Amino acid sequence: MNNIKPSVLIVDDDATSLYLLEAILKDLDITLIKAKSGLEALSKIKDQEIALILLDINMSEMSGIELAKIIQNDKSREKVPIIFITSYVKEDLELEKCYEAGAVDFILKPLVRNIILNKVKLFLELYRQKKQILNDYLKLEESKHEKILLTQVEKASHTGSWRQNINTGHIFWSNEMYKIFGLDKNLQKENLLDILVKAIHPGDKKRVEKVLSRNIKDDIFRVMDFRIIRTDGSMRWVHAQWGPEYGDSGRLGVQFGFLQDFTEQKIAESTIKESEKMYRTLLNASPDGIFIMDLEGRITEISDIILEIFGAGDKNEFIGVSFFHFIPNAEVKKMREILSNAKSEGLIQNIEFILTRKNQSQFICELSITLIQEADGRPDAYMAIVRDISQRKKIEQQLSRSERMASLGEMASGMAHEINQPLLSITLGIENLFMKIKEANVVDKSYLHKKSEKIFEDILRVGKIIDHVRAFSQDLDEYISTSFDINKSITNAISMISEQFKHHGITLDIQLDKKVHPIIGNTYRFEQVILNLLTNAKDTLGEVVKTPKSDFIKTIIIRTYHDDYTNFIEVKDNGNGIKPDVIDRIMLPFYTTKDAGKGTGLGLSISFGIIKELNGYIDVESNSLSGTTFRISLPIPKLNDNNKNTTASKDE
Repeated sequence: MNNIKPSVLIVDDDATSLYLLEAILKDLDITLIKAKSGLEALSKIKDQEIALILLDINMSEMSGIELAKIIQNDKSREKVPIIFITSYVKEDLELEKCYEAGAVDFILKPLVRNIILNKVKLFLELYRQKKQILNDYLKLEESKHEKILLTQVEKASHTGSWRQNINTGHIFWSNEMYKIFGLDKNLQKENLLDILVKAIHPGDKKRVEKVLSRNIKDDIFRVMDFRIIRTDGSMRWVHAQWGPEYGDSGRLGVQFGFLQDFTEQKIAESTIKESEKMYRTLLNASPDGIFIMDLEGRITEISDIILEIFGAGDKNEFIGVSFFHFIPNAEVKKMREILSNAKSEGLIQNIEFILTRKNQSQFICELSITLIQEADGRPDAYMAIVRDISQRKKIEQQLSRSERMASLGEMASGMAHEINQPLLSITLGIENLFMKIKEANVVDKSYLHKKSEKIFEDILRVGKIIDHVRAFSQDLDEYISTSFDINKSITNAISMISEQFKHHGITLDIQLDKKVHPIIGNTYRFEQVILNLLTNAKDTLGEVVKTPKSDFIKTIIIRTYHDDYTNFIEVKDNGNGIKPDVIDRIMLPFYTTKDAGKGTGLGLSISFGIIKELNGYIDVESNSLSGTTFRISLPIPKLNDNNKNTTASKDE
């Protein structure tokens, strides 16, 4: 039986549906015949035996029902079970036409892989069993062991056979028929036809009796499924196939058929349907969008929320389409790497990614990819979870701007010190120069040169401070990432607040490793992190309880160092430290230990986000004796990354 390779015909004038059917059935051991129209189908199946037909009802040139009637009326072939494919539930009148044309089942669009596979496998198994039974039956006739061997075949396939003499009405049942109906052959005296009619489930009786009454009047081979109620009250599902047998004279003499108990398969199919229903419920219950796609990236299923996220109106706009269709060209390589990693690791989570909506606008999302595996562990598909974070990113940008402006406000008094000192030096230099001119009328050239250099040096210093504050305060959303020197960024940040720290009696101990590696990112956002850590350290030292020790010096150490893979930046103060019950919450948004009006509670949260964008992280260590240390760890970029994004904003 395993050597029988049946031919299956699929007919659909919609190329996408035909492609999906082919993809679903490709792994079955069958010969698959595809056709886009009724005429093409008739041409391709000429002189071929067909085990099963999957046929779209609504086709333009020739409807599915018309094609089915032509095939079933072909005297040169056996009747073929037909599964009609339709987009909606048919009315009773149209259903009757479908059954008259040979329909045994229906499949509703959109196509569901598991349902199609189970239905097709069931009918293919019935076909194989039928062919095997018929083959064995012929062999039994030839070998004179018909009864014994046929019984064995029927028992193995849970299939009973029967024959009815049209003239006498006498019916013969095989032993397996009695088992299917739960009867004892030796005790049974009732007419077998009456037993069959009585056993039919009330819900199926009208349909079956209608077909039975017609069967005597024509020569159509019948195939149908229905339920029976056994004498013990249990219900069983049976698959029936029967048809006429003509004598040598061409006259109808016998009806014969097969009845297979496929209750277990039906229960399994029902379980699958319930599982499918639960799967769809869970799929659509997720607040995030979900894609299911095959290993080549073709989309096979989506959740309802995807339509809202992408601004689409119909799932058909996605089904069968490549996921890469919604990815900008610049992100394609990144997506291939993500899928490759998901295939090897099983799960990739929370990757920030750019996708394209139906109207071609782009949005930023968090993307997670899960590998779906077969029971034996073989990769089968991907599940992609899409969370639209566009609004969240806008809020984060607004909070970052607010915190940056708050930092500038806090630095205002410090910048006054920074600028007043060179201005005072300029003023004194010019006054001294005028006094020399007034006293001697002639000024020594070396004296004039020395004073002029000092004046221009201070003017340049003021200009640098103003330019850097302007660059720091500008909108950085459009800034293009570039390679920058960590030490230089730290020095620039310190230049804006060093005088303020002196005014508060705080010593800055700067220990910069000259061999730290450049990193790629936004230098001004990195400076924002350093300014925040230094400002927090200053505020902490301002809260230090006065001690009788006269040698206590408020100190902040800024240190950089590196190993083979990572750059490290430490900001350490010798203040009172952070309380143990507070330290786990200091990175949370809007959490602050400062007095009301002295902090936004966003500084550390935003700093954490900025460092995360640089693929790094922030650690904190603190105790009441040695103070607090914030340690930033930033991975050293690979060599081939140093050539990327080398153009910074115009104001860098």
